[in-house]
Amino acid sequence: MRPVRTAIYVNGPVRVAAKKQRFRVLWTEEGIQRERSATTLAAARTICDEQAKRLSAGYADHSAAVLNDVAVAFIEAGKAGDFEKQWSHTTESQVRSVLGCHVLSPESAGLGTIRCDNLCRSDIERVAAVMESAGDAVTTINHAVKLGRRLIAFGADIGVWNAATARKLRLGFRVPDTVTQAAIEDAVTFGAVIDVPTPLEVDRFVAALTQKHPPYGLMARISATTGLRWAEVVVLRTRDIDLDTGVIKIIRALKRANGGAIVGLPKTQKSIRGVKLNMTVLELVRAHVKNSEPDDLLFRTVHGEPRPITSSSSFRTSWWKLAAIEAGYTHTWHDLRHYYATRQLAANVGIQLVSQALGHSSPRITWDIYIGNDGSSVDASEAIWGH
Repeated sequence: MRPVRTAIYVNGPVRVAAKKQRFRVLWTEEGIQRERSATTLAAARTICDEQAKRLSAGYADHSAAVLNDVAVAFIEAGKAGDFEKQWSHTTESQVRSVLGCHVLSPESAGLGTIRCDNLCRSDIERVAAVMESAGDAVTTINHAVKLGRRLIAFGADIGVWNAATARKLRLGFRVPDTVTQAAIEDAVTFGAVIDVPTPLEVDRFVAALTQKHPPYGLMARISATTGLRWAEVVVLRTRDIDLDTGVIKIIRALKRANGGAIVGLPKTQKSIRGVKLNMTVLELVRAHVKNSEPDDLLFRTVHGEPRPITSSSSFRTSWWKLAAIEAGYTHTWHDLRHYYATRQLAANVGIQLVSQALGHSSPRITWDIYIGNDGSSVDASEAIWGH
């Protein structure tokens, strides 16, 4: 390679030179001249600054490496304490297991042998898609997604990707909902039957959860007798319930954002609605909020923290699962919503009213989900808590 005589931009040991209609970014590393190219001067200057920053920090050039190499560097940095704190042996083992089993290996998403400069958004999206199709739990997928984001952020720090590319790759992750509307509609299309718990199963589950922590039992009662989604019931405030009429205003919902959870608007415009509690549950709610302020959440963590309970918190492992095992309840929280809908339809409540209560965008969705499904699990006898 002939030497470049004129540099039009320099940052430390890295320089930019023009070559016909392109710009060359050049530097020497470990006795070897390295080169990157760009179509605009602005892009070339950005690359120049990034490489200069990487060299000054003492990081090696991984831009042409495969993702396996970045993962190795990531783990070594964790072991060396380059992050907030030094990883324990357990943390290291968990990181190796999650990345190896769900991201890098050919048996999973198979990203390990892909060159970092060829990695694209569709490759990253494949991680969650493969895990979802394999039946992995949402919490497991969420853990892999968060770890993947950390891996990409680390790659950006050491110069594997520029900030814009890393941002696109990190946003490529998608965490599926526990039960998505699309999954329900697909199940109906292919003739699947929604698994609806029986009144006895729901009663036992609510009783077990109430015994462990009464507010959580009340939360399950509300979902089972109103059809509220998990994301809706966990953000209810005292002010959202008219304690005279028993009408709940659904105007908020818990949403995933940037790897965490925020309180936002409900799922759709039709999800903004009012539903009415039966008298039995209303009396329980009145007693529960007796000393509450209007903006207080109805349901908090057992430690009383003023934030919504999330499905990935200790609630699932310490309360939900234990009560479900004790009661022999093998269904999901979302199945309480199915329980409510099927009982309402079995009691000859009009599908238009049921659709409005559920917050579906149209009665057609309610029809497609519930009409024609096996109703043998729905007991049409007198409701456990009254209607």
